[in-house]
Amino acid sequence: MAELRGITVKVPTDLHDKVKAEQELLQQTMNQYIQMVLEEHFNPKINEKGGTDMNSNNRTLAFQVSEEFFQRVKDYLTKHPKLKQREFVVGLIEQELDRFETQEAQPEQTDAASENSNEPNSGNAAE
Repeated sequence: MAELRGITVKVPTDLHDKVKAEQELLQQTMNQYIQMVLEEHFNPKINEKGGTDMNSNNRTLAFQVSEEFFQRVKDYLTKHPKLKQREFVVGLIEQELDRFETQEAQPEQTDAASENSNEPNSGNAAE
């Protein structure tokens, strides 16, 4: 087993509250949570699309939600312990973007089909 060493840090109260809330949401000890965050930072995982989850090419989406909404998400994730908050939110966004992009592509397909139907008949008497 690797030797363990401690890190003590002082952070602003609002940052501490965010860390504490997510640590509790993930049902980890503070030690487990901080170790996970540090490992993710120094050893970024490769995602399904071939990129890393935490590198200079990624951007952050941040938004605030009501306490009631946050608790609904927390309750959902508690009942799905293998699902991480990030995976949950990103999955929902990707699902909606895929739906939107598919819907956007359909008018182009419809336009192409109507152009083909406007071509003159080839003289087939059976039609």
